[in-house]
Amino acid sequence: MTQASERLQEASLPTVLLPTKTKTRIGTWNIRTLYETGRIAQGTSTRLKIVMGDINAKVGMENAGKELIMGKQGVGTRNENGELFVEFCSFNDLAIGGTIFPHKTIHKVTWTSPDLSIYRCAVPSPDGRTQNQIDHITIGRKWRRSLQDVRAKRGADAASDHQLVIAVLKLKLKAYRYQAYRSAHKFNVQYLKNKAKAEEY
Repeated sequence: MTQASERLQEASLPTVLLPTKTKTRIGTWNIRTLYETGRIAQGTSTRLKIVMGDINAKVGMENAGKELIMGKQGVGTRNENGELFVEFCSFNDLAIGGTIFPHKTIHKVTWTSPDLSIYRCAVPSPDGRTQNQIDHITIGRKWRRSLQDVRAKRGADAASDHQLVIAVLKLKLKAYRYQAYRSAHKFNVQYLKNKAKAEEY
């Protein structure tokens, strides 16, 4: 495998930094713990950072003082998890993609409460009409211009009450420069012609 194909392969493989729930030695690492620790894995500054998933945070439309992190295209009002998520994104220099691009509300909503009345449950159920934007895709602010669009895909058969969230990225990868045309490093052999230096070696 050439170095260029290794580079392209590395760029196409996703890296999971922290899933929503990961078993650890001390219990379950969930999104709340992620907010409290406040950090994601720090790589080099040139690496692309993407955090995505069911964050369960409503960030809303209000972005006063947070213009670098989010736009005004969110849904609803911010809740407690939303506050924690916005602070997390601010601390890790991430932009919240779902709040940046203008779309109809139906293309921003990522979760609709299921209508549990059809299952004849004794437990009080949601009405089947409550909608929120709680699944997010975030990207490092340095790479913000690479993000072309983020929207919910309503027609996807995901067998869930969550909608599929799709992000479109346009990346410019650094070209690999083949160095075979350059001459090999030449050693200075003039010193070896001197008998005193030649005996040193």
